[in-house]
Amino acid sequence: MKKITKSLLSLLLLGFTTQVMALNPIQIENAIPSVPEDHAWTAFNIPANPHNIEGYADKVSVSIGAKINFFANVNIARDRTYSITIYRLGWYNGVGARRMTAPVNRVSIKQPIPAPNPKTGLVEANWFLPYSFAVPRSWVSGVYVATLIGNTTGEGQYVPFVVKNDASRAPYLFQTSDTTWQAYNNWGGKSLYAYNSTDGIPAVKVSYNRPYNDGAGTGSFSNYEFQMMRFLEREGYDVTYQSNIDTHLGGMVQLAKHKAFLSVGHDEYWTSAIRNNLENTKLKGLSLGFFGANAGYWQARLERSVLTRTANRTLVSYKYNAHAQDPYALDEISAHKAQVTTQWRDPQFFNRPENALIGIMYLYNPVDGDMVISNANHWIYTGTGLKNGDKLPGLLGYEVDAYFSNGSAPANVEILAHSPFNDGTDEVAYANMSIYTEACSLLNCISPVATVFATGSMQWIWGLDSSWRDINLENIAAQRMTRNVLARMIGDPVPN
Repeated sequence: MKKITKSLLSLLLLGFTTQVMALNPIQIENAIPSVPEDHAWTAFNIPANPHNIEGYADKVSVSIGAKINFFANVNIARDRTYSITIYRLGWYNGVGARRMTAPVNRVSIKQPIPAPNPKTGLVEANWFLPYSFAVPRSWVSGVYVATLIGNTTGEGQYVPFVVKNDASRAPYLFQTSDTTWQAYNNWGGKSLYAYNSTDGIPAVKVSYNRPYNDGAGTGSFSNYEFQMMRFLEREGYDVTYQSNIDTHLGGMVQLAKHKAFLSVGHDEYWTSAIRNNLENTKLKGLSLGFFGANAGYWQARLERSVLTRTANRTLVSYKYNAHAQDPYALDEISAHKAQVTTQWRDPQFFNRPENALIGIMYLYNPVDGDMVISNANHWIYTGTGLKNGDKLPGLLGYEVDAYFSNGSAPANVEILAHSPFNDGTDEVAYANMSIYTEACSLLNCISPVATVFATGSMQWIWGLDSSWRDINLENIAAQRMTRNVLARMIGDPVPN
């Protein structure tokens, strides 16, 4: 609090009283001067190999003032003790994080590594002696990491979690794509995918009660979400954060507190509640921004932990085998049919293609190319100087969406980019960026009217910030387009 007070006092003495009073929590938080300890969030020598040092939290997100438990597994032959330190991720003048707690040293524990369930492939840890932490009420909503660092080797891993503030009325709501982190996570030998599962056999259930193998413990957050978060906080947007699980549980009441919902990165796995909550709140004026691709492709269910019985700790998805294997597809309970874990575009169970909500939907991967501009007279290109045919280098991929003429897309969808790529055939395929506004009729007209924007590319956010990337793809035109659409999404004029 002393640093905050000094920063605000300095601004007041400079005569900027009006601006200070208007600062939002993100601006205040990022204005705190960095200290050498803040840089230590990336200080471990190398990410630890699996089972040398690793951990998970008992919650995906935690409310301000509530408790969260961190479980760690450490190879005691290499590190007899380790430290745990919590950082908030953000801009922070380019440092990328602020240290929120002093390191706490703990005696290492070698925890049991569970075997996959022979029927479902579920791998769930049930570790003991956690580090329990109460989140101070002064903390600002955001994405946080607990760093676990061996005191001998210097190796370490992150444990990511979201601090949420359900009382926030911030205009922008950033959702992490944690169900998809978990779907691809093959810690313990199993994910929902054959390519990284033992014996090439995927699980149909995966647990949040285990570390993430990728991203030094952050899953895919570091590759496809961190850059958007840094951009938003660098620009000073008034944003608050929550997880997929919170979108599932919070319903329209929670979503309606905000003006714009931001689905960021690879948001592939949605429960029926997530889809319904977004669709229904959009009708009430909530704008939706899909800053990624492949969003809402699979339906998934959430179940209790098998071992701890905690709700919403197991992600279920039978995917391509759902028709023949998912118990909800095979039983006689009619209510279960709406929760079969197949594609949303599956005509047998849902026939709710993703483009009915998003405007475009998943087409192909892998792609790594340039985004090609079309419709350059559209307001989203204000201030960019872009012309039809201009390219945004490297911002197309890894998965891409496209416009489908399937009768499901809103009639007023506008295509903003039309980007060719090679899909492995003799034909040229095209990916698209899109935008539309919620239809308004005499019988159903509200104010404000929702704007729905989709980049159609997971690599779009690499144009906003280059952090954690080997190649700098930052693009001032992509940044300006993002500012323009973020303004329109909350009813503000496009910046001049």
